[in-house]
Amino acid sequence: MGKAYRHTPADKGDCTGCHEPHSSNLEKGLRAEGSALCLRCHESAPFTKARVHAPVKDGACLDCHDAHSSDNKGVLKAPEVEQCYSCHPKQQMRFDKVNVHTPVRLGQCVSCHSPHSAQRRDLLSDTREKLCFNCHGDMKVGSAGKGHDPFNKGDCETCHDSHASDQDFHLVSPVSDICSRCHDRLATQDQTTVHEPFAGGQCTACHTPHDSGVRQRLNRPPGPLCLSCHEGVKDSLESSKHRHKPAQDGDCLSCHKGHASKTPGLLTAPGGKVCETCHAKGKTGNHRGVDNSGSDCSGCHAPHAAQTKALLQPVLHGPFKEGACSDCHK
Repeated sequence: MGKAYRHTPADKGDCTGCHEPHSSNLEKGLRAEGSALCLRCHESAPFTKARVHAPVKDGACLDCHDAHSSDNKGVLKAPEVEQCYSCHPKQQMRFDKVNVHTPVRLGQCVSCHSPHSAQRRDLLSDTREKLCFNCHGDMKVGSAGKGHDPFNKGDCETCHDSHASDQDFHLVSPVSDICSRCHDRLATQDQTTVHEPFAGGQCTACHTPHDSGVRQRLNRPPGPLCLSCHEGVKDSLESSKHRHKPAQDGDCLSCHKGHASKTPGLLTAPGGKVCETCHAKGKTGNHRGVDNSGSDCSGCHAPHAAQTKALLQPVLHGPFKEGACSDCHK
């Protein structure tokens, strides 16, 4: 028995701890049958929880363990993962995917599962949330109750496969498919303009799936997030003397929709209707009595920034570009 792990009675030469020295009605002269023999030394509590592993329930301890010695921890008959796969071959096939969860890849099934009995389904040794956070503690960010609903509830497996997946991050399906299962109202039907990341199913280009501390779980505040792709607008804001207040404040979503819209430019409403949400409808002001309700304001005004006051477009009728309307209009 010169192996790395030895059963205590065998290691101490206490053969009679398990075997009758003279006679027995049981095979190999055992003092008791099945798990009854093991429970003479091993306390029963770990084996009698709400959900019991089948070999334990059947009293078949020797299905997994060697009675005397082994080269495997826990006096297992085979390395942990091989021992598990000897009864769970379908699971082994299921794990033959591109991305395999580290404990599975390392054959550490008992990192998450109890080999004997547990209070939870699938013989999990703790709640799914706690099991995940044991390794993924960096995911615990933001404020409680403000994260993604599955994340708040600890339902990691709503989005992730706990064993293996052909998707990045062990996702149960492509990102857009996962998101659309719950967020189907964001479907693009009847929308003529669709934001490129959204059309490409790249939801995580803008959103964090867990908790970011930013509204709508954006991975950054709207301004910096939008400008990370819209470099032309960023350059205009940095180089212009005058800036539209929403653009200056990074409040892009006051005028634009983040996913899809029925209007060009992902605007929240057609043309000047967007402007009228802040600028009084029909306001005459510098328009000299002309009712500009519903006009396409961007024909004359830059929506983000400009070098001239009132955000006038750089290419306009000469006198008007300088604001000298009265040279022509009385």
